[in-house]
Formats: sequence, structure tokens, C-alpha cells
Amino acid sequence: MKNQILLGKNLEQLNKFVSCHSFKKNQVIFYEGHIPYGLFILFEGEIEIIEKNWKRRVSPISIIEKNIFFEKQVYNSTAKSIADSKLYFLSTESYMKLKENNHFIIKMIEELK
Repeated sequence: MKNQILLGKNLEQLNKFVSCHSFKKNQVIFYEGHIPYGLFILFEGEIEIIEKNWKRRVSPISIIEKNIFFEKQVYNSTAKSIADSKLYFLSTESYMKLKENNHFIIKMIEELK
């Protein structure tokens, strides 16, 4: 709930920096071993994160595999949509521009789970 309020109030500002992507049920968002070129923020729907011996579900509003992006690693899991989903994508380049300017959106993103 906190995430929805936080993002909802700042959605108009965030839309200036992100691209919106729709994923159909069972569509892969990224594969294990791929390099993250930005952050995916799940806005609607449900995502499943699949690793070798486990699966977990992610619901709105969450950043998908945020730590992988910040630690500059490759994805150690695969993510797929388990329902029609809407995700926002913030590219690394946009993230860095926002961070250089100490934009309030960076604080908001860092607070999301």
C-alpha cells in the first residue's frame, strides 16, 4: 500500500523518465545470465522470478531484482509474467541522469521493495 501511494503521487514525474511495456501471461521479461540495462518496476499484474530450485511471485508495486541492478551483476534468475502485466522500465542512463541531479524520484525508487 505504501508503495502504491508513493508511486501514485509521483507517477506523472516518473512517466517523463520511463518507458511502459505490456507483457502477456507467460511472456519472459528477462533471462538468467542477461545483463540488466535498467530497472523494471511492476505496476500491474504479477511476475514470477524463477531460479534453479525455487520460484517467488512479485506483485505491484515492486522493482524486479533491484539488487542485481545496483550491484552491477547479471540476472541470476528468469522473470516471466504469470498474468497480463504492465511494467515501467527506467534505463541505466536515465537513472544516472536522475541520480546526478539528486532527483526526488531516485529516493522514491530506492524506497520501493
